[in-house]
Amino acid sequence: MNGKVVANATTADRMYVYDARTLPAGMYMVSVSTPKGTVVKTLVKTQ
Repeated sequence: MNGKVVANATTADRMYVYDARTLPAGMYMVSVSTPKGTVVKTLVKTQ
């Protein structure tokens, strides 16, 4: 992990879908922020 932002999105919808098919295989940190707080999860993409 080298700490680069690869995508950033803002939406007013309750649901947002990010198409990760274009990302190379690797480990990513996904951060979702709402007025109620922030959640950070690890995403491991293979192939």
